[in-house]
Amino acid sequence: MKKEIPSCKRFTGYKPCYPDHNCWADGCKDNIAIGTKILIINFDAMGDVLMTTAQLPALKEKFPESTIHWITLGNAAPLLINNPLVDQVFVYNTESLSIISQIEYDLILNVDKSQRSCAMLNSVHAKTKLGFGLNNDGKIIPMNKGAHYNFNLGMDDNLKFKLNKRTGQDYLAETFEVDYQRDEYIFNFTDEELKFIERYKKEVGINKQDFVVGFNTGCSLLYPNKKNDN
Repeated sequence: MKKEIPSCKRFTGYKPCYPDHNCWADGCKDNIAIGTKILIINFDAMGDVLMTTAQLPALKEKFPESTIHWITLGNAAPLLINNPLVDQVFVYNTESLSIISQIEYDLILNVDKSQRSCAMLNSVHAKTKLGFGLNNDGKIIPMNKGAHYNFNLGMDDNLKFKLNKRTGQDYLAETFEVDYQRDEYIFNFTDEELKFIERYKKEVGINKQDFVVGFNTGCSLLYPNKKNDN
């Protein structure tokens, strides 16, 4: 009799989920359903990746039983590693692309309006694709009606810089076809990072009652005037 491969988040096919328990032969000991398989594509800019995490609660409300994978660049991956709503973080490389190419997703969400990200959305197997992809001429196009306003902001400077009153989170939620809930960004330090923070505060004399303000003086090459070198 052919055994069924467990459809469980814990099962890898490499080693037991629990010591001395054969999930394949004896069935799952603690099944966590995979549910709706979702892939988020978001490479461009660490800040944008962090902002996109605010869409995860609404996505989980729409698909409460789901598995969320996220592919991003190496510098942004640490922002997602300790996120409780993301099941697996892929760093954009040949190995990750080969693994993702073998998965059939239910839903792919591409945030980025770039040829690289859009080409990936086109190439991955999925029942539904939202956000941005490429047409047969290699041009970026909106994949769903909800992405039209987001797409048009990039085409129309008058709309983007003068007429638009909507927030990026608002029209990103529309792009993803989820409710706009004004959720906070999701970021959690690892235990190791928390220990480093405590050590650093002691070394520089920061107390619990101190009000600390951080400044990021960097910016992208697209808007160099945003950078403050003074």
